Order: sequence, then C-alpha cells, then structure tokens
Amino acid sequence: MKLISTSISFFLLSATSFVVTATPQRRSDINEVVTAETPDSSIIDNLLDHNATILNTVKAFDGIIFGNFEAQTGTQRFNGSLAVQGNFTATNFKVNSDRTIDCPVNTTAVSLDSFGLVIGGALTVKNATVNGASYHASGSVTAEGIKNNDCNRYANIDFNVLQNEARTISKFFANQRPNMVIRDVGYLTDGEYTSTSNQDYYIYTFNKCAEKFCELPNYLYSDSEEIFNGGNWTGPYNANYPKDKPIIFNIPVQNNSFFNMSTANPAAGLEGAAVLYNVYPATATGAYDPSGHVVWLRNTTHIINGFMLAPSAFVVENNIGGFNGHLVASQYLSVLENEYALLNSNPLLYNALLNNNFTLNDRTDFNNNITTTNNSTTPINYNNTSTNSGA
Repeated sequence: MKLISTSISFFLLSATSFVVTATPQRRSDINEVVTAETPDSSIIDNLLDHNATILNTVKAFDGIIFGNFEAQTGTQRFNGSLAVQGNFTATNFKVNSDRTIDCPVNTTAVSLDSFGLVIGGALTVKNATVNGASYHASGSVTAEGIKNNDCNRYANIDFNVLQNEARTISKFFANQRPNMVIRDVGYLTDGEYTSTSNQDYYIYTFNKCAEKFCELPNYLYSDSEEIFNGGNWTGPYNANYPKDKPIIFNIPVQNNSFFNMSTANPAAGLEGAAVLYNVYPATATGAYDPSGHVVWLRNTTHIINGFMLAPSAFVVENNIGGFNGHLVASQYLSVLENEYALLNSNPLLYNALLNNNFTLNDRTDFNNNITTTNNSTTPINYNNTSTNSGA
C-alpha cells in the first residue's frame, strides 16, 4: 500500500498550471479565478525516494497524454509542458507558453524539467512554437515543423509504466468509501467515518449507478446534478468545503459512455484547496472497470483548479475556460465553441469519439467510419496509434 499512497500524494502535490485557450480576449475575465495553492515542497522531496523516474516525469509535465493530442485551429496554446505518447496535431499553436526555459547546453543528460514538448508518434503541425526543449521520437531528436530556437534534445519516457501507475492510483481512489457527501441541491454532510475508511483525504463519490444494488449504499453517493450537470453551482449552501486535507472527487462513468462537465463553475468554493478529479470507467454497479474507457467533455466557462486524473478517458475541451493544474488522459482533443456545440448535440459524433474514428480534418465522411451495435457503441479502441512504446 505504501507504493500506491506515495504516488498518490505526489500527484496531488504537483500544482503547475496549464490551460488550452483560444483568443485571449475571450478569457480576460475568466483569468481572475483564484489559482490553487502550491503545497509544501518538502513533502514532494520525500516522495522522490519512492521512484525518482516516475515521479520526476509527472513533476516535469503538466499534461501527459497516452494516445493522440489534437488541437483545432483557433485553440491557440497549451500553457504548460506536454508529453504525448501518440500523434501531435496542431496549427498556429503554442506549447508551454507560460514559461521561459533556457535551452540546456548539455545535449546528452537533459533534465525533463527542461522540456516543453515530447512526442512519441507522428507530427502534423504548422507554425507551432514550444518554450523549452523538444523531442520527437519518430523523427529522431529533431521535432520537425516546430519552432523552439533549435532546442532539440533526447528524452526517455516510459509511457506504459506511467499509464499503469496512473490507473493503479485511479483504482485505489475509486475503491475508497466516501467520508463526505454533497446531497440534493448542494447540502454538504459527512459520509462514512469508520475504522476502515481512509481519513487522509476528503473523499466524495458521484454518479449513483443505475442498478438496484450499487457498490455503495445510496446515502454515500454525492449528487452530481448541481455541481457538474449544468446547474448554477456556487458551492455547498450550508457549509464551506473543509480544505485542511486533500479533496478527492471520484467520478465513475459507465464504460463506453460520457461525462459532460457542463456547469459554468464546478470548482466554486474550492479556491485554495488541493483537489484531484478522478474520472474513471465503471461497471453497471459502479465498480472500477480496469479495461473500460470513457469520454470526458469539459464545457465549463471558468478555470478548474486541481489534478485531472483520467488515464482511461478521451478528454474533449471547449476553448472557453480550462483546466489549471495537471492533466493525465488517454487522448485529448480541443475544439472551438461552435465545434463543441456540434459534438454536444450529435450522438453520431459521440460514437465516433468512442470508436477513435474522429478527426477534425476529415469530418465530412465520419459517418462512414462509425460502427454501432443495436444503437450502442462498440468497445472503444484506445490502443496507441504510434508504433513507439515511448519517447
């Protein structure tokens, strides 16, 4: 258990910011959202004794994507550093835009902290700019088509080990019984406090299953309607969130389906807290599904602070608002507001996402590539499209 809890703590304690954005003018007022506080760095130092390779990699990159990363033209930047196991597609795009990193003089032993972008698959880019060093595994060291002041260095990242670790941590949290509950219309109350419940974190679990008998009793499930599903959420109405310990939001999503985070500000009331959003595939009874995959649609208008742990999720972002912290996901797609509205209203496009047949540059004939069985989606193919096992 020490292996899991140590790694978990590190994920929670990393707080560098990133966000994919469109035109800065659209976000001028949103940028006023409070940024999460950085926890005590001495705790991080202690955690590095566990597995320096894994933890240094997570610490170095704000976004870790185990499949493909695609940004529609007009979504202008990813503010943090980025490691992509699969393909990278972007036009007029900036990576690591919030940092200024001097190119390392040493070309053989380069710290991962010096990298802005690492890519394991194919590059389809036009006018992409990176702050920091770059590495493209499929094209040797040189990241073709990327402007980075010729700062091309070699990086060694084992994405498969990282993904396994991320899934282990996601499962660990999914199996914890909630000790906090948000009830109907936002009433905050205690969950389960027993000798076997984990009291190192404030744990909330949302999305009660549709079966008669779920993994948890009904009274331990938090209501997701107001906080995530388009309500006017301003935080719990009867009390403030307790913030003296890290907060875990477990969000089980039934396998081969979607989690649509559509409330304007689901993070209302969480300013200054250390928060982890654990979005994971679940069986019909709400149990963690180790072979499942889901789609996470983020349609907020405010910045969401925290660590986004979704190693089995295809994350799709609207260009309004954004994540601020870390993102670990299976695949990633950022789209403009009008494209997001199309995705949000067209179930055929949902199916295309689930079956990994959706590309922004080839939308006209996507209907021909969709496979369905009895009006339900077939199992998601989330195998990496790149032949590289890691950068």
